[in-house]
Amino acid sequence: MVVGALVPALALGVPGSGAIAVLLGVLISKNIVPGPTLFTESGPLVLAIFVGLIVCNMFLLGCGIFGIRCFVPIVTVPRRILGPFVMLMLVIGAYAYDNDITHSAMVMVMVLGAVAFWMDRFGFSTIPAILCFVMGPIIENNLNRALVVTQGDFLALVTRPITLTILIPAVVTAVLAYRSSARG
Repeated sequence: MVVGALVPALALGVPGSGAIAVLLGVLISKNIVPGPTLFTESGPLVLAIFVGLIVCNMFLLGCGIFGIRCFVPIVTVPRRILGPFVMLMLVIGAYAYDNDITHSAMVMVMVLGAVAFWMDRFGFSTIPAILCFVMGPIIENNLNRALVVTQGDFLALVTRPITLTILIPAVVTAVLAYRSSARG
């Protein structure tokens, strides 16, 4: 996880990486809304997150220094063996969530694991899918709120100066990225 991406994620609610998107998804599922009000309304939580990250990094440093000889052989394990083992651990974790094999967490692990496998097999990145999964409800809620404010006028949303300031560079960047990937 890139810790530098954590500050804009908590302050603005915009994830900077896939791991941060998963973290935002966990926070949202616990009814903690990332954004500008997080620091004022949930100051102790933010402090706990940063202190926890410092403690975790110290622990990881110790594990890395003293455990390097034990961890090196893991790199030599073939993917065809390591992949099913990781999937087994995920299924066990989902089962432990509610001790019910028919629980939606078990089904979600299986379905999303299969989707991620096939996305990887066909060369699609799973990071945008994770971002859509996390950011989708946030975007939908804010779009509904904006449509209520503009009384359902969608054109009012895309013709405002602030919206255009954000929308035009986003469209230009998307078009340029598409054109450069089509050439290469």
